Amino acid sequence: QFPWRFKNSKATVKRIFEIIQQFEGFSCALEFRHAGWQDESFQTDLRENGIAFVNIDQPVIGESLAPSAVVTSNMGYVRFHGRNEAAWFAENAGRDERYNYLYHNEEIGSWVEPIEKMSNQADSMYIIFNNHFRGKALINAFGLKYQMTSEKPLAPENLFRHFPNLTQFAKPDTSGQTMQMF
Repeated sequence: QFPWRFKNSKATVKRIFEIIQQFEGFSCALEFRHAGWQDESFQTDLRENGIAFVNIDQPVIGESLAPSAVVTSNMGYVRFHGRNEAAWFAENAGRDERYNYLYHNEEIGSWVEPIEKMSNQADSMYIIFNNHFRGKALINAFGLKYQMTSEKPLAPENLFRHFPNLTQFAKPDTSGQTMQMF
């Protein structure tokens, strides 16, 4: 994962491939935040080397990387950071506030088709929710799973007290077998 200030240049590309050489034999995925990395020639280099490009959902501010559905290896990868635009570049916002975002159903739904297309191009698909503050990542993961499968998975029963809308796309697990949160 590289920060927004890490921009695409000959020197940074060279450095990336030096780092990747250190992980020879491992599957690698690279996440960028700056729009300069949405570059076809760089993505071709990743394809030729079997390195996954991490597609991200983040606030698109200035030269931030926009959502994409690029597959450059046998692994498809999407990472959701939330869209808390007000806190994203705010100097006084801590990590929790930056990722304090609960996606709306329509926002999650807009990813269903791109994820399905990526899944058809890859042997494996990774979808990570990083909007972790107060369990919002888990809520959105349940929402995406429901939108992709139309099946309501079991969720920890006490999540429904904090997120009553969870009933739209999950069922409370009353067995006591799932982890309790909060």
